[in-house]
Amino acid sequence: MDKWIDDDNFFSNHREISSKYTLVSLLDDLPIGFAAWDPRNLPDFAVIGDNCILPEYKGLGYGKAQMQELVRQILPYNPRKIIVSTDESFIPARKMYEAVGFREIGRGVGELDNIIEYEMILEVCQQ
Repeated sequence: MDKWIDDDNFFSNHREISSKYTLVSLLDDLPIGFAAWDPRNLPDFAVIGDNCILPEYKGLGYGKAQMQELVRQILPYNPRKIIVSTDESFIPARKMYEAVGFREIGRGVGELDNIIEYEMILEVCQQ
């Protein structure tokens, strides 16, 4: 929970970057969702923090399209990987992350036992 509070405080205290790292999804000029990511660990990794679609638009492919667009917007920053997490009970979110190309890397991450962490590797380290 402390990490979420720290992340919220970071964006509240640095509003000048919020628009640069936040995506709002529109349908007929109506906002139906948003997603945000944290660039502070670049180039090692980017963390997707929020990824939300209004309930009446869930299950229609908008969440997947939003995530694909967010990944597309992150790519020019050249992260080695992108990390995202969700509650294990959010099965549609889990399926969507996997469909976009994320793979599960851990459960019970941090303070919360019910969190599943995913990653998308973008750069293969050469030995």
